[in-house]
Amino acid sequence: QTNKRLGYAERPLGPTNTGKVQAYEVYKAILTEKPYPVRGFLSFGGDIILSNGDTETGRRALQALDLYVQTEFYETPAARYADFLLPASTPWESWNLRTTFEQGAETSAYMQYRSQVIAPEHESRPDLEIIFDLALRMGFGEQFWNGSLEKAFDHILAPSGITLAELKRYPGGMPVPLEVKYQKYLKGGFKTPSRKVEIYSLAFEKHGYDPLPGLRMPEEIFGATTVERYPFTLTTAKTISFCHGQHRSVPSLRRKVPEPFAEINPRDAQSCGIYDGEMMRVETAVSAITLKAAFNPQLPEKVVRVMHGWWQGCPQLEMPGYDPFSPDGANVNLIMKNDIIDPVTGSVPHRSYPCRIARADERQAAASSG
Repeated sequence: QTNKRLGYAERPLGPTNTGKVQAYEVYKAILTEKPYPVRGFLSFGGDIILSNGDTETGRRALQALDLYVQTEFYETPAARYADFLLPASTPWESWNLRTTFEQGAETSAYMQYRSQVIAPEHESRPDLEIIFDLALRMGFGEQFWNGSLEKAFDHILAPSGITLAELKRYPGGMPVPLEVKYQKYLKGGFKTPSRKVEIYSLAFEKHGYDPLPGLRMPEEIFGATTVERYPFTLTTAKTISFCHGQHRSVPSLRRKVPEPFAEINPRDAQSCGIYDGEMMRVETAVSAITLKAAFNPQLPEKVVRVMHGWWQGCPQLEMPGYDPFSPDGANVNLIMKNDIIDPVTGSVPHRSYPCRIARADERQAAASSG
């Protein structure tokens, strides 16, 4: 099945190695039916067109599907194109199993079964319940423990020697006796073909890639003309107040970051006639977006930093939402294409995309006169 994953033939060392597929590979398969047609899409949370580059192509792909089913709390930009929008249960209406909390040695060896606080309200259902019911309807009962989630959880817990019944007796979770080992590489080496730290990658060499690290300049990647016309570098960053495209409707969080902004160095702002706090445009060869200028003297010159995920309004604070498909909105993925792809990982340059900046009224005036 690995060989059938979208993008595996082109990038066998990329995300397909871990069971993942890039969004642009899904778009391509839907729109071109190559390497095979994709006609249905079932998504649990997440907004594929807001979280990935080339929003417009993503929208066209969703519209072209024979069947698109989305489970969500809200009608997100992607969910607007769903044939069926199913109400998802909140965490308090669902149960969940955590076999590790990662981060450190102590929390990595800690597990918890979280029970429902209340039963799902209205017609909402937990994601796993939907998945297991679909599996039964499709004839995969044997692979899904005949629909028993408890048996599935016991299967996951089996290597730890702890049963689900035992874990349920500790609502706050319980530690798992795991041995912490240091310097594991002293026995058997590292997980590389040579079992050594590889600067010269044998795996890269085997697949025809340059085995040594290298640097490609923007002119080589995007072309000299594009870099000359768009002399700034657009990069994206996150904030601890929100998670991707979520939580901008939560008043306590929206107060912390009330509106979308673009961080720029004050010297760049001065040369472009942009004042701190006024509206500005960030434009690429694809499109443009409109945000508030925020001076950051620690940011290198010729760099523009923007946060992704803006679309949701906050009615309780009377704060607006933003059209993710409009140049007057603040969706940074609208102005990035997926045509520049790293040959190994399949990544797109979300952190280093050529752009230019101007006062919002200046761009609008230029558009009107043009």
